[in-house]
Amino acid sequence: MSIIIYKLTHLICLITITACLGVSYFSQPSQKWAKYLGIIASLLLMVTGMGLLAKMMPGQSWPLWVNIKIGIWLTIAVSGPMMAKRLTKHRGIAFSFLMILFVTAISLAVLKPNF
Repeated sequence: MSIIIYKLTHLICLITITACLGVSYFSQPSQKWAKYLGIIASLLLMVTGMGLLAKMMPGQSWPLWVNIKIGIWLTIAVSGPMMAKRLTKHRGIAFSFLMILFVTAISLAVLKPNF
């Protein structure tokens, strides 16, 4: 596949995950379809991210920003749905924290800092 297809799919998955987390946090009762769609989008996001890395940096080791970004995405993918299910108070604060993580990961991908 071309880099454009990987990037487009990656962005669509990012938007889908954000929307699914929003539905999970702010709808009562919680919607199961949002949980399952978010899981599928998270997996597809990781696959397309790895595909982008393979296309853009073939045979190279990953820079530090990639490792940090993977850690952030794993944190969002695991803790986001878990907090949506278990938190009864302060959901807005938890969702805001996740959005800060999203912005950090996006910034790392766009800026590609050399640490």
